[in-house]
Amino acid sequence: MEVSPPPGLAQTSSVAAVHNESETPVTHMESSSSSSSSSTTATAGAKATLQEQGVEALKDIVYGSTAGIVGKFIEYPFDTVKVRLQSQPDGVPLRYSGPLDCFKQSFRQDGFAGLYRGISAPLVGAAVETSSLFFSVCIANPLLMFLELAVHLSGEMAADRRIVPPCAGSSAGDSAAQD
Repeated sequence: MEVSPPPGLAQTSSVAAVHNESETPVTHMESSSSSSSSSTTATAGAKATLQEQGVEALKDIVYGSTAGIVGKFIEYPFDTVKVRLQSQPDGVPLRYSGPLDCFKQSFRQDGFAGLYRGISAPLVGAAVETSSLFFSVCIANPLLMFLELAVHLSGEMAADRRIVPPCAGSSAGDSAAQD
């Protein structure tokens, strides 16, 4: 079975090493026309792949930043109300009777903008955090797919043949031959 290299990893050299039965490397030169065209094709393919990966990474960063900012805009008024409720001092009559009362009073006193006071730093943090998560998934996804394939294939290989551990004093081939 012949396995082809992944795109971008094709041989770009015009000199290839060939081994004969005596394990002595023999080199030969490919024809110059096929060598230059395959080298150019491999280089162009590698550049295209890198550009595609760069575009995908940029998309993940932009989409992740946008998702983080939108999420923070939705969440921030609730966080403001929570913090105001938590910061009420003990032993003094409560300023707010509950979350809805806190929201109403905050809206009456400060208006809509009062619920978003101090949002600039959390927006930056949310943008960086979520874009990092999106980018990490982009990077980890091919690795996870490879690992899933490896586990799947190893399961098929184990189901195809019975694995017999070698006995003390014998080789693995001897114990498998006994079956």
